[in-house]
Amino acid sequence: MVNAEKEVLIRIAKDDKSVLDALYKEYRDPFLNYFKRYALSEDAIKDLYQETMIAFYQNGVRGKLKDLSSSIKTYIFGIGKYKAIDMIRKQKKNAELLNVSDEFETIELDEKELTTEQQKLKRHFTQLGESCQKMLTMFYYRGLDISDIVEIGGYKDANSVKSHKSRCVKQLRSLVNKK
Repeated sequence: MVNAEKEVLIRIAKDDKSVLDALYKEYRDPFLNYFKRYALSEDAIKDLYQETMIAFYQNGVRGKLKDLSSSIKTYIFGIGKYKAIDMIRKQKKNAELLNVSDEFETIELDEKELTTEQQKLKRHFTQLGESCQKMLTMFYYRGLDISDIVEIGGYKDANSVKSHKSRCVKQLRSLVNKK
């Protein structure tokens, strides 16, 4: 590593954001061009760059770059590579989950084959709001776990999903138990 880069790392360790601005501008176009070869949209690549630079800066401020043996550019692109792979993996997982869930939606239940309790549950299920129907369908019908629902449903975290699911179940129970 060149002395100029060592100086940059020292300034980053001291939380000098002006250095980050300069690096951000310097590596942005090369980064965006390089990562076009990955199966990501332009917006996803821009998000990837943003996340990469944040991770780089956080590592610098935490002192993790003191013994950096590569150039700063190589290190940044390395972070980007791992983040891109993770992003692609998540996209594939979501696509697979959506494809699987689409198959389930085509299943029709014959009313004659349902028990009285199942018919009652089906009837009251349609009275729930759309978000509750979606939540309960993802969890109980499609069999998705909480982390998958967080990703697919765009929820903040697992606790949000659990809370929403609980409210929906409670609402459905009250409808079913009404006389």
